[in-house]
Amino acid sequence: MNKSKIKQTGAVLVVALIMLMLLTIIGVTGTNVTSLEEKMAGNMRDRNLAFQAAESALQAGETWLNTHAYTCSKAAGRFNPRDNDCNSATAETSEVWDSISWDDNDSVLLRAFCQTSALILVT
Repeated sequence: MNKSKIKQTGAVLVVALIMLMLLTIIGVTGTNVTSLEEKMAGNMRDRNLAFQAAESALQAGETWLNTHAYTCSKAAGRFNPRDNDCNSATAETSEVWDSISWDDNDSVLLRAFCQTSALILVT
């Protein structure tokens, strides 16, 4: 055998292993990038759905407020939502928010945009 051929024995194997290692690293990096882009697209979709549900809930709340608007029949007084009327400022000893039930037992459930839901509290 020739001396130069003996020195080169196995060099092709080392070069091939290095090339395979580089291709593996490129493939794994590409998979990670694709996975991250998929997560970003899903999060953007969820963000868009949440925004649309919030806008829908706001519109439903505005509609409810416009249809159930309270009117005050007395010119000088404090509005009392319990009887939909105004009282004189001295007639009420406690604040309205102290006597209102703040639970959500009478809330209205608004379902829009697939399985997204928003609560509009109606007291």
